[in-house]
Amino acid sequence: MLTQYRRTVWNTLNGLPQSSVYALAQTRDGYMWFGTDEGLARFDGVRFVVFDKTSTPQLSDQSISALAAAGDGSLWGASLTDLFRYSSQGFRAFTRQQAPCAISPSYL
Repeated sequence: MLTQYRRTVWNTLNGLPQSSVYALAQTRDGYMWFGTDEGLARFDGVRFVVFDKTSTPQLSDQSISALAAAGDGSLWGASLTDLFRYSSQGFRAFTRQQAPCAISPSYL
């Protein structure tokens, strides 16, 4: 029965930077990542941490349209103009020429 399941809705009142989510990924450390027009949000099951162009200069275009969790535990993401990687060393921005072709923005 459906009464056995619980549904929770998260939105801007809970810390999500915008209610429209365009990309979603879960990294192997358990974090859920949400791509929105107002930045990237990391969710630990309790609270959101928002990464946008103000807090994270590597995200010069904060409209995140694609996310992919990599086998090494990192997170790759893209906007219309940027490609980035988040790992234990933090954020790193890439140009299209620097990006591995398998995750180039033209393929996301």
